[in-house]
Amino acid sequence: MAIRKGEVQELINDIQQYLCHLLVALQNNSRKVLHNLKARSEEQSKALDKLTHVLQTSMQNNNARERALKNKLSQISQTQEDIADNVNKIRVEQDGQMSKEERQAISKWLPNVVYQFQQSQYYTHLSRRLENTRQWLLGSTVYTAWVKADRQTLFCPGPPGAGKSILTSVIIQDLKTLCRNHKSVGLAFTYCVFKRQNDQSLQNVLAGLSRQLVERQPVVPESIRKLYQGHEEGADRPLLKEVLKILQIVIGSYSKVYILIDALDECQKAT
Repeated sequence: MAIRKGEVQELINDIQQYLCHLLVALQNNSRKVLHNLKARSEEQSKALDKLTHVLQTSMQNNNARERALKNKLSQISQTQEDIADNVNKIRVEQDGQMSKEERQAISKWLPNVVYQFQQSQYYTHLSRRLENTRQWLLGSTVYTAWVKADRQTLFCPGPPGAGKSILTSVIIQDLKTLCRNHKSVGLAFTYCVFKRQNDQSLQNVLAGLSRQLVERQPVVPESIRKLYQGHEEGADRPLLKEVLKILQIVIGSYSKVYILIDALDECQKAT
């Protein structure tokens, strides 16, 4: 129901005029005037009721339209958020896939002669360990202090056959658990064997250590990527000085790195 322009002001003026007449009637004690004023009062009351109803209806309609508009805007906003989330998920998946493929390519680019051997050595020596043996080392104050310290060397000498390689595997297993719980901590290891001295050059040993650390990184550092791309996407192997640079860079990408070398005296003399 529409309200005529100026209707509210007319009603206000009419009420004011009514009050003036009422005052005159009261002063003169005029019954006729009072009767007329009563009739006008009833008309004004109806007009006020009508106006109130119109205003309430208008407000309700406006509120309903406002609620509908808010709901629509909320739906649009939610849809936009869902689209943005899906786009981000796809982007993260694509970036993750690209990073994974690139990391694998760079890992393969590093010499893997020592890398493959040391992985097999770890499991071989670990399988020879009797259950609950060698635990004295993990619980010793020397070992626990070394694990907690920074830039410290733990040297474990012993005669041939004393079980040093098995101890190395026990330590590696313990540190693997630590690294799983702390992604920013890196671990790399190598086993030197006298019969494989030809494979255990300084370049190969360092490349094997670098490869292990690169493979645990979610994203390959940019400087290593550029170095890899400079070799025509791995068409030729990195030089010794480049392997050293890669190792330094990847170590710097971790908060802490543990490096274990077993039987260092069995490595190449030049190493």
